Amino acid sequence: MIANSDTQKMLWYRRSYFKEFSAAMIVMAAVALLQPYVSAPTGLLHIVMTVLPALPVGMILLAMARLLTRLDELERLIHLYSYAAAALLSAFIGMTYSYLESLGAPRLSISVIFPLIIGLWGLANCIFSRKFGVSNMCS
Repeated sequence: MIANSDTQKMLWYRRSYFKEFSAAMIVMAAVALLQPYVSAPTGLLHIVMTVLPALPVGMILLAMARLLTRLDELERLIHLYSYAAAALLSAFIGMTYSYLESLGAPRLSISVIFPLIIGLWGLANCIFSRKFGVSNMCS
């Protein structure tokens, strides 16, 4: 019975995370779609409109941090390994690409780093979950 209770908690945590993450993605899409239509050539409003897309990124990071505080020890370990792998792979990819830029490859914006890390974290999470025998979205 205890295992079933723990399973119910984990499902609730995952659903809660998915709702928070989805809300952040909706806000990000809305900001991206509306930003070109708001004209603020100079001043404080221009600065606010420029950094406004950082708000949903902060919402995503908060949702991820909140999820980590709710997980059991094994899932925390899996996420720790996943974050470490994502950070290391992102650093490797970034450094490798910087060398390619010296050969004429187009310069990339630094704004590609966050989606790269999140994508690699998701992939690593699937790999480590399977390695540790934990059922998740990748199973």
